[in-house]
Amino acid sequence: MAVVKLTQDLIAHGLHCPAGKQRDELVDDQRTGLYIEVRIASPGQGTYYLRYKMPPARPATSRSAAPPNDADRTRQRRPRR
Repeated sequence: MAVVKLTQDLIAHGLHCPAGKQRDELVDDQRTGLYIEVRIASPGQGTYYLRYKMPPARPATSRSAAPPNDADRTRQRRPRR
């Protein structure tokens, strides 16, 4: 797991799994819970997740396989309740 600023450049050119790993998470440093999972089987592609907690504090996850148009807009999204 790497904590990084998710930028358009990183999304366009930096989605790769480190050597020796099957999968890796790139966690956004500005938006709590936003991360991209990258797998060795699909280099250059990522699955976007937004982790959040719903009452009574049970974890929930939202997933999107399609890349966002703008990392800043994705960071600002709020989970539906």
